Amino acid sequence: MKSFIISLSVLSVIVAAIVFNCIYINNVTDSLISMTENLTKEEESIKQLSEKWDKEKFCVCISTTHRATDDVEKNIEILKTKIEKSSFDDFEEYKKMLIIALEEVKKVEEVSLNAIF
Repeated sequence: MKSFIISLSVLSVIVAAIVFNCIYINNVTDSLISMTENLTKEEESIKQLSEKWDKEKFCVCISTTHRATDDVEKNIEILKTKIEKSSFDDFEEYKKMLIIALEEVKKVEEVSLNAIF
């Protein structure tokens, strides 16, 4: 009986950690998506987005695929370069690509029956 209670406690901690991680990733990606949608062609806006990503990147990288986080990082760097060089020809396209990459990070962390089985 004692081992059953310990096993149940461990399972509860694991489920709580999974739920916390899912909520955390959703909040971070929603915040970054909102910042990306409101991104202007000024250096200050991309700087804020980049700083937010740098702050959250470590925790996001722990729980999601490296391909997804690399896509986010790459698109932020491209947008940063475009703003610094005042080259706005594909700016909106790269904003959309960043949003898609962030949505992919969010999707990877969704709790679903397909992911379990």
